Amino acid sequence: YEAVQVAVNRPVALQVMNPVFYSEPERVQQFIAFAAAMARLQNPYLTAVYEAGEGDGLIFYAREHLAGASLPERLQEGRILSEDLALQTIIHVGEALNYEKKNNIPHLPLTIDQVLIPDTGVPKLLTNVSGEGDEVSEGEWYEMRSLAAIIRQGMGGAGVSSPEYESI
Repeated sequence: YEAVQVAVNRPVALQVMNPVFYSEPERVQQFIAFAAAMARLQNPYLTAVYEAGEGDGLIFYAREHLAGASLPERLQEGRILSEDLALQTIIHVGEALNYEKKNNIPHLPLTIDQVLIPDTGVPKLLTNVSGEGDEVSEGEWYEMRSLAAIIRQGMGGAGVSSPEYESI
């Protein structure tokens, strides 16, 4: 959901836990622990998590809101990626994954749904810390090659002659 963090008048993306699980204390604890782990991450290419808690009977966490679309949404809309945006996306997602790896933060396998392309600003990776029992990614190189292939398709025949682009 889109919401506003009232205390600081900032737009946020609100992730609300499914109320079906509220009666399971372990699930509630895992949801809050997951949000807390994401909030500790400090990287400009990962979406920031601002707070987690309970309000109006809902258990939630609030994260950075980026006006724009996920990579698949953008491609489904037929919006072609410029070479510059394609390179930024690959570099920034790679930096985010590298940050997680250097800091021994287990993360979920990369999917293109986690790549956010804002209308303004830089592409970011939706914070993807793994929770207890989640599948953990061990193949960043493979994941980045797959992302590069998808981005190449999303360039829709745009000029791809720069050395930086050819190296991916």
